[in-house]
Amino acid sequence: MPDKVSTPLAPRFSAVLARFEEALVVLFFVWVLGLGAAQVILRNLFGAGLGFADEAIRHGVLWVGFLGASLATYTRRHITVDVFSSAVPGRFRRAFRRVMDLLSFLISLALLWAAFRFIRMEWASGEFSFSLALPYWVLTFAIFMFFFTSTLRYLLGVFIPVTEARDAMPHAHPPC
Repeated sequence: MPDKVSTPLAPRFSAVLARFEEALVVLFFVWVLGLGAAQVILRNLFGAGLGFADEAIRHGVLWVGFLGASLATYTRRHITVDVFSSAVPGRFRRAFRRVMDLLSFLISLALLWAAFRFIRMEWASGEFSFSLALPYWVLTFAIFMFFFTSTLRYLLGVFIPVTEARDAMPHAHPPC
C-alpha cells in the first residue's frame, strides 16, 4: 500500500468518507433494529407502542438503504449492466471502465440535481415531523448525500484508473 504522503487526496477522501458511511450504516441499522424490536414487544405485551417508532423506522431504513448504496458505489459492487464489458478485449477494459464511469457520472449528476431540487422543495415547504421533532428535509437528506457521494466517486473513476484508486483506498474490497 502506498504511504500516506504519495496517496492522492481524492481517493483518501473517498476512503475516509466510506469509513464515516460505514459507521452511520451501523448506527442506523442498530437504531432500526432496536426500535422495531421494541415496537413488537410493546405492542404484543402491552398493546401499545412508541408513537414515533414507525416513522423513525421508515426514515432509518431510507438512510440505511442510501448509505449502503453509496458504500456499494465505493467498493464497485453496485448494480451494473455488464452486457458489453465481458465482450471488451482486455487492453480496452480500462478505457471502457472510464467511459462507463463518465456515463455514470453524468447520470448521477442529473439525479444529484433532482435530489437537490427535492430537498430544496422539502425545505421550502416547511413540513415538519412532529413525532420525530425534525423537518422532513433533514429526514430525507440521505437521498442527496447518496447522489453527491456517487457523483464524486464516478468522477474520480473517470480520472484515476480503478486499480490506482483502489490501491490508494486502505480498506477497499475487490470488485465482484
